[in-house]
Order: sequence, then C-alpha cells, then structure tokens
Amino acid sequence: MPGTIHHVALDVPNFDWYCRFFQEVFEMTPERKKGEAPRRQIWFAEGIQLNEVATQGEHGGMYSHLGIASDDWDTVIARARAMGCRQYEEKKHWFDTPDGYAIELKKPRE
Repeated sequence: MPGTIHHVALDVPNFDWYCRFFQEVFEMTPERKKGEAPRRQIWFAEGIQLNEVATQGEHGGMYSHLGIASDDWDTVIARARAMGCRQYEEKKHWFDTPDGYAIELKKPRE
C-alpha cells in the first residue's frame, strides 16, 4: 500500500488569520480544537493542523510548501488574494500567504 499524507502541521503566530484562511479560501472543516491562547491547536478534516506559536519556525521551521487540490483554481486564488496573499508571476498556480507560507494548487487526483 503506498504511503499518503495524513496531515500537515503548521506553526503559525497569526492563529486566527490562518483558521479563517483555511475555512474561507479552501472551505475546510474544523474537526477538533484544543488549548487556549497562546497555545491553541486546530485540526481540519482535510488534513491541515495549525499550532499557535509565538514565533514562526518554533519547532524547527522544516517546511517547503503545501500542495492543496482544488477543482476551482480561479475562485481559490481570488479568495486568497482578497486575504492579502501574493500570487507568483512565474507560476500562476502558486501563492504566498502574508507570513510567507507557499501554497501550490493541484488538480484533484482521479
């Protein structure tokens, strides 16, 4: 059986913004929440976990980018730009969040 990604955990200092970002841009569903500020955590059913931290990279900062599948790239990019994300000029299916996380849009697997 091939391995598959179960979830990706991100350390984020702007916890509320990222909760809103994944819900509004990608329509992800919060599945579980734990803790209180400044150490909150949230898990989305679609495989993203957010950990509230004081500074980005608190747990080592090992991160390249997220590949997130969507059928409607135009809508996702428009929502992301409305939230302050920067779309790459050379790769139109990539964008950065204001904190610098890179996201690559992929087509869903068939």
